[in-house]
Amino acid sequence: MTMRCMSCNIKLEEETQYYNVGDIGAQLIALIARTLNCEIDLQAYLCEECFTSFTQKLYSEARSHSNKHDSIIHCVWCKKSINGRRSHSLPNGPERRQIALRILPIQIQPGNRVCYACWLAARRLVQRSQQQAQNRPEASVQDSSEQPPILEPETSASLDPHCVRCGRNIAGVRSQSLPEGRERDNIARYISPRQIEPNGRVCYACWVAARRSVRKEEDNEKREIAGAAIDIPSGSCTILPNYRRTANSSNSCFVRNCNNAERFTVPLCLRLRLLKSYKLYVTDNARVCQEHLSADNWDFIDDHNYIHQFSPTQIEQMINMSIK
Repeated sequence: MTMRCMSCNIKLEEETQYYNVGDIGAQLIALIARTLNCEIDLQAYLCEECFTSFTQKLYSEARSHSNKHDSIIHCVWCKKSINGRRSHSLPNGPERRQIALRILPIQIQPGNRVCYACWLAARRLVQRSQQQAQNRPEASVQDSSEQPPILEPETSASLDPHCVRCGRNIAGVRSQSLPEGRERDNIARYISPRQIEPNGRVCYACWVAARRSVRKEEDNEKREIAGAAIDIPSGSCTILPNYRRTANSSNSCFVRNCNNAERFTVPLCLRLRLLKSYKLYVTDNARVCQEHLSADNWDFIDDHNYIHQFSPTQIEQMINMSIK
């Protein structure tokens, strides 16, 4: 029986890369049905060129919708909606610099605005900086040849203590140091590319947020371990030290600590790539979000911990998939 691509009708040879429509995910199937204006046969096939084209179109639509939703109606600092509320533009000046520092790595784009509360907060930071500059001892001026340049308040925790995560002033309020641990690592990822300075502190609200995020990560790890135990009957597991697999769960994206809401079926081409290039077997029930579905570089996956225990069925599926 001759196999053809359902979109371009090209003949699919045995050595041609092609995809089963039933394996490509519900949103991509809906896009194809909308584009071709026909009912979709889940047993049909797509050539590699058509699959890539539809995937890129789906990603572009999702990104366009996200940009339209996020950049127009939200404060660039606190992310709250400013529809129907008093807001402020961001002209060049010290207030804009204060806000730009505290939203890194996000950049201020043309047309971005802040709510009036955040604009007042930026004004207070500028005024406090000016007051502290005026109140410095004169000795530092008289001996300026031996003194280092005066640091700006936002880079000197001793002059103007701010939460390293949200940027709010923490002078006189409850705050928390940042000892080595998962909470510190979580905050470091949140503020990247900025670095946590020596003696850096966070407000108590940001510390609680980091703790909550760490607990969520720990809960996900426990669920994956529990899922691994359910997947493999007692006494029938095989440990493959050089291969790993994802949890056999469709509750979230298979990439560890990913909180994106989308849950698409993982395409066979991506499963083959991860197995052959990174020795990671993506199980049948695993799901992937839009961000990682469109990812080009997967080198980061080597830094994630996955399961080394395999059932006989999973080993057989992995071998069958690798010889396709």
